[in-house]
Amino acid sequence: MAGKGLNIFLADSKGDAVVVEKCYDKQAIRRIEDGVLWNTNHFLDEELVKYNFTRGKEDLRESKVRYAYLQKVLKEERIPHTVEEMKKILRNHEKPGAGAICRHPDRGDTARTHFAAIFIPKEKRALIASGNPCENEFKEYKL
Repeated sequence: MAGKGLNIFLADSKGDAVVVEKCYDKQAIRRIEDGVLWNTNHFLDEELVKYNFTRGKEDLRESKVRYAYLQKVLKEERIPHTVEEMKKILRNHEKPGAGAICRHPDRGDTARTHFAAIFIPKEKRALIASGNPCENEFKEYKL
């Protein structure tokens, strides 16, 4: 799997969190900022961006648009970081520049959302929706 690339979310109960971007034998770490950390389907680290997407430029463009949308609502607009607000964001079907967060191929998206996750490290909880979060409830897991 690491040959294709992946993002690994790591957090502790003190609220510190990182995303490890990994591809082949390369890796980079992104740290939590202002209490939030998110990722979509592409690498941000300048050493890893050359490994972004072998499926096509459209997937990369949509991933970048979705990342920018998340940055806007989570960091710039200062939407409250409540579980309910995070669920609303993950269920978003609007196409902010052609990149809905909750994605459905039958609605014209180029990919499908396989799961959505909300992690609350200080409370040692994770909420995960298997499949599209607009169609599936978030199940709570104690960590």
